[in-house]
Amino acid sequence: MERFAIRGQICYSENQKSIRTMEHGYVVCEDGKSIGVFETLPKEWSGIPCHDYGDRLIIPGLVDLHVHAPQYPFRGLGMDQELIDWLNTHTFPEEEKYQDLDYAKQAYTIFIDDLLHSATTRACVFGTCHKDATLWLMEQMEKAGLAGYVGKVNMDRNSPEGLCEESAQASAEATESWSQDSSPPAPMS
Repeated sequence: MERFAIRGQICYSENQKSIRTMEHGYVVCEDGKSIGVFETLPKEWSGIPCHDYGDRLIIPGLVDLHVHAPQYPFRGLGMDQELIDWLNTHTFPEEEKYQDLDYAKQAYTIFIDDLLHSATTRACVFGTCHKDATLWLMEQMEKAGLAGYVGKVNMDRNSPEGLCEESAQASAEATESWSQDSSPPAPMS
């Protein structure tokens, strides 16, 4: 069991409607989870390692509930465009490249590395309709220790040929296959 404390300028939510700040407070962590915030370190934890961040602000990790990993390379571009123009100009050309697994690996490696160095600690991540690339993204996020969900995108119309799956049925079958490939192995009896 790993247990440690973090000391600094703590800001956290006590509930859905209130935020609390604490000057030079402590967060006690156990096995990767916060187990409490304290003005002074309780005696029961007085011997644990303590990382003192002085006047730095300490906040909980952020959760991104909707991020498209293949759109990361052009984030912030085309904000002046209507959605369909933005999709045709930026999204579709980029996402078509993810049928090439080597390209997907390079792009997703940058996405994962940047996510690891951000305040985001959990995320719901959309891949593309390309099963192998999306499975690789999920595996790499797990290896990096990033918590969240990764999903394969399903498209069978209103997008370029390289992003359209053969049919709704084929898309569903590919997703089911992806889901089975990404599931943990069944326990041995």
